[in-house]
Order: sequence, then C-alpha cells, then structure tokens
Amino acid sequence: MRSGRPLDGMVTTTVVLPVLANRQFLNSISHVAGKPSEGDSRTTEQRLADGLVMLCDAYAKGQVVGGREKPTILITINAESFAGRSDEPGITSHGERIPAHVVRHMAEHANLQRVLLAGSHVLNLGREVRYATDAQYKALLARDGGCRWTGCHIPAPWCDADHLIPWENGGATDLDNLVLWCRHHHTEKHRPGVTIHGDVHDLRLQLIDGTTIHTRPRTQAAA
Repeated sequence: MRSGRPLDGMVTTTVVLPVLANRQFLNSISHVAGKPSEGDSRTTEQRLADGLVMLCDAYAKGQVVGGREKPTILITINAESFAGRSDEPGITSHGERIPAHVVRHMAEHANLQRVLLAGSHVLNLGREVRYATDAQYKALLARDGGCRWTGCHIPAPWCDADHLIPWENGGATDLDNLVLWCRHHHTEKHRPGVTIHGDVHDLRLQLIDGTTIHTRPRTQAAA
C-alpha cells in the first residue's frame, strides 16, 4: 500500500493485492456502499471510496461486528476443472481468471451453488416476478460476465438486469428475456429509435446513427 502527497485536500492511495484478496476488498466496500439511490450523482468509483471510508469509520468506532451476511465471491468453473480432470481456470464475475487448483482449494471452505449449463445456455431459474431474483442474477453473472455492450468492460456486479422485452410490454422476468447492461448502456438501449433484433443468445441493437451492436453471452463467445 502506498499513499501519495495530499493535493487540494485529497490523497491518492495505491493498493496491490492478490486477485482473490482484491475481490474480497471490493465486495466488502461495495456491500457497505450499497446501491445508488434516486438522485445519487456519484460515480461508481466515488461510491466505492465512500464505502471504504464508512467501513474504516465504523471500525474506528467499534461498530464492525459479525452478524451480516458475508459478501459473495462468485467464481464460474466448469465441472471438468472442478473435478480435477482439466486445468481450465475459473472466472470471477469481474472477469479475472483464477487457477483451477486455487478454486478447488477455496471450495473446501466455501458454500457452493451449482449453475447448470445446457449447451451454452444457463438454465432458467424462475419466472412470475418483475425484478430478477438473486438466483437469476447469479446466473446472469455467470452467463453474461459483465455489460453485454460490445467493447464495454464494466463488470457484472455493477450492471443492471434489464428486460429485453420491457415488463410493461408483456416481457417476462425470465433468463431468456434478461440481459446485463451497465447503467450507461442500459440508458442507451432505451433511447427512442433504437431497434432490437434476435434474442439474448444472439442479440443485435441498431442505433439511431446506423451503428449495429452485436453481442452474445460470454459462455457462448468462449465456446
């Protein structure tokens, strides 16, 4: 850890951590920062920085105690690697690659949740609700891996689960009608004049300037 010189009342601090420790660090401060409320103009980076300050302040006041649910680290790994028959690495929801032997070691002390794959399609986990359930969101993390907009690198935990066919137009809250977009591209997708073709497994968006965005789930793109 290294801190620079104060400038205009602010300091830049650089922290170098192993991948998994970094994921725990980010998940913990994201957990404290919570989701942005309506009218919150802070960037994701500003919210995470505020979450870190809140966590440190709570610790200094002796308010950091057990009892809350531990932040979740989601790692997707195929069954062959998990069983030790392959060395294909696992992938976190932020796209970081974790060696298979490290994932297997972690699994000895972790709660496991299976996400079954049929071909390249994550199996459906539920319907009949307006907002994606926790189980559906975890499946979307595994399937999409982050914002689906071509060239966007916003990781999955900072994305919205969006209805491809809007709920108000009869769209179901089903994995085959849900796509992960970052907040910016979620807004772009809903701009007047944008047309949508295909389905969540092979999706094309035609923008008003004529640009075509072609996107597939990470699990299909890697197949």
